Amino acid sequence: MLREENRSLKDKLEKAYEFMKQFVISGMNLLEAFMEWLGEKVRDVWRGR
Repeated sequence: MLREENRSLKDKLEKAYEFMKQFVISGMNLLEAFMEWLGEKVRDVWRGR
């Protein structure tokens, strides 16, 4: 049962990834922009902001 649920979640994640790659913001796709934003937030937390 868990394998089927994991497979289903993996399929959804792959579809979401492909969907996000379609959109481009300032020369980078939406997924890249999100990952960059997330990295900035992590660095802010480490800096104590």
